[in-house]
Amino acid sequence: MAAPDKMPEGLSQLEDRVHQAAARLRELQTLNARLERRVRELEQRLAGAGAAGTAGDADGAPPHPAERAAWDAERTVWEAERTAWECERSEIRRRIEALVRTLESLDTAQPRPSD
Repeated sequence: MAAPDKMPEGLSQLEDRVHQAAARLRELQTLNARLERRVRELEQRLAGAGAAGTAGDADGAPPHPAERAAWDAERTVWEAERTAWECERSEIRRRIEALVRTLESLDTAQPRPSD
């Protein structure tokens, strides 16, 4: 067996790339968790705004048109943020799955030593 310092150059490069990919996966997982928390917050705010928009004032009066317009505008912003987050999440998921497939193919492409 070759000494560690005598390993082929390609193997060292492959190891470096796998370590870089694993580090990037960890970063993306952290980002995904943060984005999921943000979506939950926005969904809660959106649900609260929707409930407030249908309930009117505490005295039962319908909301003032300007107030209603502000809620609608805020809801539009939240929905746009959610759509952007969903697109980003899909892209992250697609890229992670591609990296996993690549790493798995490395494992299956290597011949297994005979016992």
